[in-house]
Amino acid sequence: MNNTPASHGKPAPPKPFYKQPAWIIIAAAALILILWANAWTAWYEQSTTASESLAPPKIVSPEKSVVAIAWLEQESIESRVRLWVLFENRSDTDALGLRFLTVQTPGYSRVGNCWTAEGPACISPVPHLLKQPLPKGQPSTLKKGQTVSVSALLEESGTAENGPLAASGFFTWRDSQGELENAFVVPAVQAVSRFDWLWFGLGKSVLFLKDLLVPAALAYLGWYLQHRDKQRDEHAATEKESKAEREKEQARIRETWNLMLPKSHANAERHYMPVAAAIADLLSAGRKIRKDSADEEWQLLLWRQLRFVRLMRNLALSIGGFYFRSLVGEEAAGRCWDRFLNQTRDRLGIEDLERVLEAIEPHESFAAFKDKLAGRSVGASLQGFARSILDPSSREVAKALAQLDTNLRCWAGVERGFQRNLPLLELLYVILSYEMNRPYEIWYGTQAPFEREAFWIALEQLELELETLQRYMELYLETVKQ
Repeated sequence: MNNTPASHGKPAPPKPFYKQPAWIIIAAAALILILWANAWTAWYEQSTTASESLAPPKIVSPEKSVVAIAWLEQESIESRVRLWVLFENRSDTDALGLRFLTVQTPGYSRVGNCWTAEGPACISPVPHLLKQPLPKGQPSTLKKGQTVSVSALLEESGTAENGPLAASGFFTWRDSQGELENAFVVPAVQAVSRFDWLWFGLGKSVLFLKDLLVPAALAYLGWYLQHRDKQRDEHAATEKESKAEREKEQARIRETWNLMLPKSHANAERHYMPVAAAIADLLSAGRKIRKDSADEEWQLLLWRQLRFVRLMRNLALSIGGFYFRSLVGEEAAGRCWDRFLNQTRDRLGIEDLERVLEAIEPHESFAAFKDKLAGRSVGASLQGFARSILDPSSREVAKALAQLDTNLRCWAGVERGFQRNLPLLELLYVILSYEMNRPYEIWYGTQAPFEREAFWIALEQLELELETLQRYMELYLETVKQ
């Protein structure tokens, strides 16, 4: 009978969403993303607004002079830009020897063929219509009221790092007053790369999503709080129901324990322990027996085998069979016993075996067994010996025992036939020793020991034709939780 209580797992309470790692990571990432988007877009808008609010290029020289206005081709610059410098002679005389003294472009490198050692040198009358290659060469003379524009390409040198970019320079000329100088300045322009545009777009998108997600997050939070309260109520109801079921199951287990423990203890004390001891004695004698062993050893082996069979018969007649906490264990032990009993009947002879089993007691001593083997029904006294001569049943038992002894020797002498059945007894011994101690686990507070290694060794030594039994033993082994 299987009295193993069913296990009831206690349902875990729902974990708050703010304690779940996934939600913490998502919330932290969203917060960081929103902060980054705010910072980036604020910087970008401030930078571009500052660039757009710069005053147009101003002339940094007297009105009656040669003046220069410089600018970049566009305000939002990528890797290359074109620097333009427009000269205008507003003086009353011609300007001779017009040339650059220095041109400074921090953060830029000079590229293209429009640069000379002095400065930009490509001339174009219409700076915004650059369809044809630019003619190179700055005129050295600028007549009164004449204008000329020169340009050259610049490329970011990698040192700008998104800072404001500017260009400035000095130029010189001669007139009737002598050698004169003047300066030009390019208003600062914010350098914005393609990646800046990309990040700005992403930042704007995040801010837009933020405006949509905040109401959605609040709506979800409201739904979650309502859903959490509902789950909490359901969990409380489930917990209450589970507690009632556990208490009911524990009451059933206590009732079963109170009923079955005395029965299990009585079965172990009267039957299982004597049978286990008899199996151990039979295994010890069976492993030592040899074909040339002494008669005393053969008689000891026969006595231990018959005593084991007699004890098993007494168990069957008294309680009907094995009563374990595991149905699979009962079936496994029963299969081992049935196989060994059938082999014993086939090899020793069922008629002589039954006659002897009727004559011996379950706890027959070896001395009493030897008396029966000699044909003596009582002791070794002369009176008992005389009575045995007149008692036909004693002679029949002695004759049956002699035949069993002969058959046992033949059985053990044919390819170790008897020893091939010892793994059945070893399996039965392991199962019986484990199962008869399981009811006391509550008493001792620990699991009953199971000889797993001995079980596996015996299982591997089973005869090949016992494949079905071997599979059943493996099934039983899966039920042993150790």
